[in-house]
Amino acid sequence: MGLRTYKHKRTFTNTPEPAGKKQPATGKKLRFVVQEHHASRLHYDFRLEMDGVLKSWAVPKGPSMNPHDHHLAVHVEDHPYEYRNFEGIIPEGNYGAGNVIIWDEGTYAPRAETKTPEKTLLQELKDGHITFILRGKKLQGEFALIKLQKSKDQDAWLLIKKGDDYASSANILAQDTSVKSGKTVDDLGAHGKLPGLTKFPAVRQPWIVHPMLCTLVDKPFNDPAWLFEIKWDGYRAIASRSKHGVQVYSRNGTDFTQKFAPITEAVHSLKHDVTLDGEIVAVDQHGIPHFEGLQNWQRDPSGHLQYCVFDILWCDGRDMRTMPLVERKKVLREIIGIKDPVLRYSDDVVGNGTGLFEQMQAKGLEGIVAKRADSTYQEAQRGQDWLKIKTHLRQEVVIGGFTEPRGSRTYLGSLLVGVYEKGQLKYVGHSGGGIADAQRKALREKLNKLERKISPFSNTPEPSDTQVHWVKPEMVCEMDFSEWTSEGLMRQPKYVGMRIDKQPQEVRHEQPDTRAPHQATAGLAPSHNKNGKVGVSTQPAAQTQSTPTHNFIQNDSLPFELTHQTKIFFPRHKYTKGDLVKYYENAASYILPYLKDRPLSLLRQPGGVNDHGFFQKNMPHAPAWLPTADIYSDTHQGNMHWIVGGTLETLLYAVQLGSIEINPWSSRITHLDNPDWAVIDLDPEGTITFKDVIAVARTVKQVCEEWHVPSYPKTSGKTGIHIFIPMGARYTYEQVKDFAHLMVLEVHRRQPNLTSVERMPGKRPNRIYLDFLQNRQGQTLAAPYSVRPTPDATVSMPLHWDEVIPSLKPTDFTIENAMRRVSRSGDLWAPVLGKGVNLRSTLAHIKNVTEP
Repeated sequence: MGLRTYKHKRTFTNTPEPAGKKQPATGKKLRFVVQEHHASRLHYDFRLEMDGVLKSWAVPKGPSMNPHDHHLAVHVEDHPYEYRNFEGIIPEGNYGAGNVIIWDEGTYAPRAETKTPEKTLLQELKDGHITFILRGKKLQGEFALIKLQKSKDQDAWLLIKKGDDYASSANILAQDTSVKSGKTVDDLGAHGKLPGLTKFPAVRQPWIVHPMLCTLVDKPFNDPAWLFEIKWDGYRAIASRSKHGVQVYSRNGTDFTQKFAPITEAVHSLKHDVTLDGEIVAVDQHGIPHFEGLQNWQRDPSGHLQYCVFDILWCDGRDMRTMPLVERKKVLREIIGIKDPVLRYSDDVVGNGTGLFEQMQAKGLEGIVAKRADSTYQEAQRGQDWLKIKTHLRQEVVIGGFTEPRGSRTYLGSLLVGVYEKGQLKYVGHSGGGIADAQRKALREKLNKLERKISPFSNTPEPSDTQVHWVKPEMVCEMDFSEWTSEGLMRQPKYVGMRIDKQPQEVRHEQPDTRAPHQATAGLAPSHNKNGKVGVSTQPAAQTQSTPTHNFIQNDSLPFELTHQTKIFFPRHKYTKGDLVKYYENAASYILPYLKDRPLSLLRQPGGVNDHGFFQKNMPHAPAWLPTADIYSDTHQGNMHWIVGGTLETLLYAVQLGSIEINPWSSRITHLDNPDWAVIDLDPEGTITFKDVIAVARTVKQVCEEWHVPSYPKTSGKTGIHIFIPMGARYTYEQVKDFAHLMVLEVHRRQPNLTSVERMPGKRPNRIYLDFLQNRQGQTLAAPYSVRPTPDATVSMPLHWDEVIPSLKPTDFTIENAMRRVSRSGDLWAPVLGKGVNLRSTLAHIKNVTEP
């Protein structure tokens, strides 16, 4: 490209960037630099020295050391060689205005052995596929830049880490300081960026958020360690803004982006990329919310639509969920401001919960929310850190029937409603009051489509003289009432409105927790507002409600709530998260022995099988009941807080977090350095068929039999086969790895046309990789009986060697049939956890049979 484009875009009297010029060839090692650049969007500039300039790519997600990550890299104008030393602030009004640090730098060379490295690289650049070795302070090993030939964007490439000894699933971007100055981007000074963010992990924008939940308590309290907000009457909503656009959605995933377009537009107008949590409300001219106004807003937008934002989870590339609430709200206040008529910062009062509650009673509002000032954001958790206190009784209920109208009423009389209790719909009352005449016709039309012949209630109410129509329990509404009777019925219920953001199966009798959530203190800290009040008309706050759940499994003994069980996780077969929960509960007695006392690596895919997801090993804010272990990490230079498997609660908690597959260590926390098994992972590439994998697996069996070593196969659940050898925790990882290496060399000698022990994929096309490197500490593999994130919801199934035949298919075992098989076969893998082989005897035997 040359430097013409670079210079045309810049006025060098206004920017500290170097003007530079093309450099003559020096014959020295070629340089590379990666600069973290906070401009209109956070991105990383990846630059390689070639032909006297820096060939440059903008990488929005930054480089990764994980070979599974294929990150977009946009080829941009060449930069001068001097630019590799640039670190500073590009002022406003200039091209690329923002903060720049030298995130990494070093030397690099083409992977191919050549006497003319620069000429080779330039030819690869022209061909659209550059492969090179980086020797930086952070980035090490082999990488590739591959041009997307079919992309509409002619400058679109992919930056990919190759599999080698430097490959890792650790988040390299967490190392966020300059290798030149030791500063972070924010340390350079203000440039529209927010202070204090750099101490939090740099992660890609989340994720389908499962909102943090509130526990209902029976009375208000005062405590200076708590913040108190107004509980507003609307729809809980998550809003995210990123380079991909804006998303606004409810707790159960209902898309609000078009339904409430003014909110979408207001979020889009923010100057920061964010993920927000708040409440959508419709207020009148006095700032009072009306739920019916929100329901009717699209048909009759007479009320004023507002998004009352009370929390921020992510901002400009930083995960803020571990930041204390009071600090998150400081950042949130700076982002939202006070002038936007649609986006409203949810103000709070410090300490004076009783006073705020009395204000809400006087105004007829629903109640208040109490939050510990130091609380972190705990997705999908309902604990004692966030509480709600209502000024009057209100209950979400499921419509199970209706009566014909009488008197002056038209279209329908009363709604018969219930709540779920132990998986059954329990009748709790009926009401016809509160339904606007304009709504009755539309409501009747919807109910007519759901009509059924028998009652959906477990306790069908006594028949009356008015005809009752039973309906499928698929619609949720909300009702006010005066009290619960001793029979468990609502007294004087009154219809408030429909709840499109709630699933029927999550609706339960909500009862307050009467335990004291705190130790009240007398002296109260100063309020955020001088008069100790929250202005209703100008500073709306938020209602916090529970995350939906389908409740395929209702286990009241669990220390957490299973949520979002109706979410489709496997679209091809419509299997839901609830189906996954049900499978693991049924399979628990088989899978738990292989998880007991083992650290677990979680691949969290909260959006289901099509969600790329993210790996999580470190759980610094795990709930207190969850078994964990601190294990030192050389990469992170400190302890990582791992979940430890072995209980049903832990297994289901992993699934609740969106983990489809379960990946344990090979060793236990009682003997971390000594694995219980060795594994040979048959990993096919390219044109290799599953029949080829079977053939190689049979060769592994043959070698094991000749060496007098027991072996146990299982399907990987994808395209490979795993073969385990019991070790009984008698040897170190290094010893086990060396033994596995010896074995795969022998298998490769017998199957040279099908197999390879070369780790780098480019050097083993159309081969089965005999992966013995899985036998290293910290490596994890799908457990036996684990579901895999495949379109068919396949299961990694233990096999008898007689089943490892050409007719075997990877899709033979799924969550649909796995338990039927296991009930017949039992646990074929029990010996894997047994005594283990004697390596000294085995090696002596190998020596005897191989030497003449």
